[in-house]
Amino acid sequence: GDKKKQQSSVNICGVLPLAPAPDGGAEEEERPVIFLIAHLDNLSLSAKEHYNRKDGRTFNTYEGANDNTSSVCVALEVLRVLSDLAATGDLDAALGERGPGSIPTGARALPCDVAVLFSAAEEEGCKGIKAVLKAPPGPLSRVRGVVNLEMLGRGPPADFFVFGGQNSAEDDKNELMREVRRISCNLPAAVRLHEGNAMPWGRGWNARSDHRPCQQVGVPAVMMIGCEDEGHYHREEDVLEAIDMDKLTRAASLVLLVLHHTAKFPPAAGPRAPSAAFRLDLELAWPTWR
Repeated sequence: GDKKKQQSSVNICGVLPLAPAPDGGAEEEERPVIFLIAHLDNLSLSAKEHYNRKDGRTFNTYEGANDNTSSVCVALEVLRVLSDLAATGDLDAALGERGPGSIPTGARALPCDVAVLFSAAEEEGCKGIKAVLKAPPGPLSRVRGVVNLEMLGRGPPADFFVFGGQNSAEDDKNELMREVRRISCNLPAAVRLHEGNAMPWGRGWNARSDHRPCQQVGVPAVMMIGCEDEGHYHREEDVLEAIDMDKLTRAASLVLLVLHHTAKFPPAAGPRAPSAAFRLDLELAWPTWR
């Protein structure tokens, strides 16, 4: 039979060293870190062929502006602000004049390094993040939490949705999700956070992106999404002209606030181990695309 053609793609990762060095200095592997993830890939040829067989969907062009260029842009803006923070030591000053979505944090420092991962092959079954977890650059016990960004450029400008587990019961057990709930109670009117699993469309979404493998190895992880984006999701209509730039500004401020709270988490009590359900199968692709 025909052999599958092997293909490769590359994760892009960078670290901003923001954690203050304790007395006597600190070894790099001991410094606490937060991961901010936004997948870089677009739909693969096999995914496009799947949709064509399923419902005749065509992709003469496909920008993937919301899924997931919008989130990559938000992550880059967060990086810019955090780079200014490294220089000023004042998160609110680094935020500057950001318009109606700006959220004051009261923070003067972020006591944690920030690793930004632009992951590959998310659309092929989260293979990029699985490769990272298979050979992590440092002990997972260093990781305070993971914030995964998905499709942040569409939907009502003030509304964002967060997933911390497969259902509300798993949300309750996720310490980062519990912190996000506390944050949501004190947000200005310009931004509203909702629990994704409480939405009529929320079922199944938690399993569809790069935070899920992190949850399965015991790392507190959440996904922040702008909306379900029905009518644009994995369609030619997902174009730049349909992106709400003001919503992206609000998203960046909200992500910075979540990172600030995540940085204060205590270190893990011990080594993190995969759950029984976790598979680091890099050949695994999504069984179905919507």
